[in-house]
Amino acid sequence: MKYYLLLLIATMLVAMAFSYKEKPVRFNYCRVEVEYPTRGMVIDSYGTIVFREDAIIMRSNNKESDAIFVIEKEVAPELDNHKAWLTYNTTDKEVPIIIELGEGDGVKLTIPNSEFKSFFFSVDREKELEPLDERNVWYEYPRGGGELKKRTD
Repeated sequence: MKYYLLLLIATMLVAMAFSYKEKPVRFNYCRVEVEYPTRGMVIDSYGTIVFREDAIIMRSNNKESDAIFVIEKEVAPELDNHKAWLTYNTTDKEVPIIIELGEGDGVKLTIPNSEFKSFFFSVDREKELEPLDERNVWYEYPRGGGELKKRTD
């Protein structure tokens, strides 16, 4: 009887060890900045980015739809203490995107071999940022800085 009880406990421990899944990391952001070759855009918008083992999911409180990025593989981050993954968006599988999670900083999206960059600022940094006139509204500016103009489209 003791043998069967020990065998049952050992089986349960092995099953628990192999079925353990890493808890998803939740990153909350308050601002998004996007850089294109000739212009940049910025928006004050709250959202959450969930980092799972197989995918990265972005949820925003603005009118944009959620984005799901499938993780291809982990890659080397630009900075120490960061993590980075090569992904693709489920809506455009042909464009690879590197997503980097910076501890305490934010989340950076880049398209390799292009000038496109996007940065999601952590809510922990919200007090450092000068607020925009309106929330959930995109503002555009010339690349390298300049006057913010509210986007009308």
